[in-house]
Amino acid sequence: MADPGRWWGEFDTPLDQWSRWLIGPLSLWARASAGEWRLSWHSDADRLLDRLSVEMPATGEPDNADETTRYALADAGNRLRLTPRLADRPVVVRPETPLVIPSGQNTVLFVGTSLWVRIESLAADTALLTDVPIFRPSDTWFGSNTRIGELCYASRTKARTSAELLGRIPHRAVTPVEVINKGADALPVSQLRIPVQALSLFEAGSRLWTDGIRFTRELNSTAAEFEIDSAATYVPENREVLAAPQRPIAHKSVMEVFSSLF
Repeated sequence: MADPGRWWGEFDTPLDQWSRWLIGPLSLWARASAGEWRLSWHSDADRLLDRLSVEMPATGEPDNADETTRYALADAGNRLRLTPRLADRPVVVRPETPLVIPSGQNTVLFVGTSLWVRIESLAADTALLTDVPIFRPSDTWFGSNTRIGELCYASRTKARTSAELLGRIPHRAVTPVEVINKGADALPVSQLRIPVQALSLFEAGSRLWTDGIRFTRELNSTAAEFEIDSAATYVPENREVLAAPQRPIAHKSVMEVFSSLF
């Protein structure tokens, strides 16, 4: 059994009985029986619901599932591994309160990042069952028109200037975002495109973190130089890596970050 303060790890579940994980808004149920796993899950409408518990065996059964699926395996066993994962495409975050960075200034914003749960069966062989969103963000298009841009997830954030102000929410990771405005005018940050699929996910200080990133705006532009900065002073040093980047990109590149949505 994993540490009670964590919802991820390896779990020996009771055969032919339901086990349940409550992870923020997500209720996840799993049941192992001969030759199969049955998974059921439901996500509450409140994305900030703060709860964490693991119950094996569970009392009761899933009764309001969004989805229930059976997975047939030659050897199902009764052991599961749950791993936190970042989104598989960029996330466009919008600060809840308007934010402006004056010319020549820089700031570090701490942004809450949505997570998925990777579920694997551990028997003679490891079998990936599925990835379940703890709370699935809505889809959005980031670009100047319908032909130039990409499909992203949309999320709102408090964009705090201190990680402690975000609180400790077990179902979200913290992404440190440094924004440097070298442009001649002020930079209104109404939204940020964060390529989370290129970041590592790790645990440090009883919190989930991603790599730190830096956006440097050189001119009066919606584009910025993007850099992954894992060694930044605002990223904890003692860490346990939980997931590698899903789609690595160059650690330094130029990309559209602040442009308007179509």
